[in-house]
Amino acid sequence: MKSERRHELKENDLSHMLEVAKTYLNEHGTKILMIALVVVVVIIIAGMTARSRAVALEDLWQQKAELKYDTVENSTASLDRLSRLTSDATDRHFVLTSLVDQGAQALRLAREVDDPPSAEWNKKAGEAFNALLTRFANNPIAFGAAHCGLATVAENEFARDGKAEHKETARRHLKAVLDNTALNGVPYYQLAKDRIARLDEVFTVVRFVSAPPEEEVTESSLDDVPAMITPVPISEDQVPPAILRKVRAKEDGTIEVVNPDEGETEDVEDPS
Repeated sequence: MKSERRHELKENDLSHMLEVAKTYLNEHGTKILMIALVVVVVIIIAGMTARSRAVALEDLWQQKAELKYDTVENSTASLDRLSRLTSDATDRHFVLTSLVDQGAQALRLAREVDDPPSAEWNKKAGEAFNALLTRFANNPIAFGAAHCGLATVAENEFARDGKAEHKETARRHLKAVLDNTALNGVPYYQLAKDRIARLDEVFTVVRFVSAPPEEEVTESSLDDVPAMITPVPISEDQVPPAILRKVRAKEDGTIEVVNPDEGETEDVEDPS
């Protein structure tokens, strides 16, 4: 009896809930339908946007891969193009990689197009590495690449003007890499360690001593020149045959010509 009563009560509760739901849907059904439609549209738009971004990013990487650095002209055009792609990009990985490439290629051009290194390209390398350090200071790879790159920029400036201040600038950047514990075991750490050990060698001014001016030859200076060897007459049979033939050819107006292929000789008239 009790079980039947409980069953009856449950059926009454279910009927009541259905009645309440029906009443609520009758009153707010249109609003609920609109909300559902909005949710579906938002999901569709989000999916399309994600796919569009993926396609755009893939195209961005493809354009970067097609850049050429085989000549100075191609490198110049490619770096200009890469700079524009980077300024428009929103993907952080693409921006990080592109800034590293810009700095490295600019450093290469700085030394390739001029000696001492080009001031223009060295400046562009510094701008790329500073941007990398500003935007990705918490990324160990970006941190190491930026500071090692800026140390090289300082080396190039030293090669240009020989100022000692550039040595301390390079030391500061390399020490920043060594002091960053996140870079332990990363190749940039060992690179910075090796370079800081060679700072004195790299930042040494080398000057070539100019040769002494040539002395002007005068008649008085010829007095100090040893006398020439006095010629000694020799007999005709002591003269080498080849020289003797040339002397005789000069006297009779003919020159002996030797055919190198056959080893034969013939006399021709002296064209002079």
